[in-house]
Amino acid sequence: MNEKHRYSEYFYNHITFAGIVLAVMSLLVEVILIVVDASLGIRSAYFGLVMYMILPPVFVLGVLLIPLGAVWTRRRMRRDPQSQVRKYYHIDLANPSHRWTAAALLIGGAIFLVISSIGFYQTYHFTESTGFCGEVCHKVMQPEYVAYQ
Repeated sequence: MNEKHRYSEYFYNHITFAGIVLAVMSLLVEVILIVVDASLGIRSAYFGLVMYMILPPVFVLGVLLIPLGAVWTRRRMRRDPQSQVRKYYHIDLANPSHRWTAAALLIGGAIFLVISSIGFYQTYHFTESTGFCGEVCHKVMQPEYVAYQ
């Protein structure tokens, strides 16, 4: 194993890197949109559509690509006859690489759960709003939405 790496060598591949970039960029855009919404009070249904229904699945896709890339790299390394990869996963918290990976997964998982619960709550309120039903979702309900206004 290369000791220059902070995390396990399985996480150093293109799929994991793409997942990290996708997750970080979508999270950054989400934070910027939340700040813009809080400061300007934008009441557009399409703004909420992007913020609560498009960006969260992109973030989840990025988060899922991270371990997928690690599993892919491990399988590829196991096929190599010269490889010293063990048959089963070996987690040794005395190893700094394993310790950093475990800490990153625990902290990242906790942050992900908090952000997801806030996002689910906001998505629920957004989909129950009259703006969503009248402007985005139900074009058939247009006469009722006009009468509601």
